[in-house]
Amino acid sequence: MYKSKKKWLLLGFLSLSFFSLYPRPIDINLERKVLQNFEGEYKIEKIISKGNLEVFPEVSVSRLLTSPELISENSLLVRYTEESRFQPLEYIFNEPILLQDFVTRMEFHVYSSSNAGEIYFLIQDSFLETHKLLLTRINFSGWKKVDVSLIKINQNDIIFNENRKIKFLGFLFIPPSKSESGREFLIAIDDIISYSLPKYKSIP
Repeated sequence: MYKSKKKWLLLGFLSLSFFSLYPRPIDINLERKVLQNFEGEYKIEKIISKGNLEVFPEVSVSRLLTSPELISENSLLVRYTEESRFQPLEYIFNEPILLQDFVTRMEFHVYSSSNAGEIYFLIQDSFLETHKLLLTRINFSGWKKVDVSLIKINQNDIIFNENRKIKFLGFLFIPPSKSESGREFLIAIDDIISYSLPKYKSIP
């Protein structure tokens, strides 16, 4: 009996090792889509300051600061000046970005010249509930690629095969509560990418 139990434990361990070394089919079949790259004639969208309405961070499209991992000409740049460096800021797309099928994760390329603060992004699920998801805590300087899972976001259809789309609404930037006096800092976001699977099997 002891040998039999030991044999099943060994088989279980080997199975776990195999699946950790080799990707599952779900990882191979993901569709990659660039949702926004801030290229071409991209125009700055709705900005909502959460503090002083007279002084708030500057938002622009930058050609000078782009991710080294991408072939990119533009990025979205948020510049916190000395006067605005404590102001939370919402950046809302005029037209929400519709996410196709079942989105497993989103990829962001983020730059920071600070070492504090947080960035969130806003997702509306298929039942119209808005979620504030942590993109990253700003505990780094330079560029960083960030993956955020959307598995727990409700993407179900109310009616079968309705194929409701969840919506990417925008960002929320939370600056550090303290900053060196007289010092500005920058946040930039380059390509935003989704990875998804079909909700339903296609019939040949």
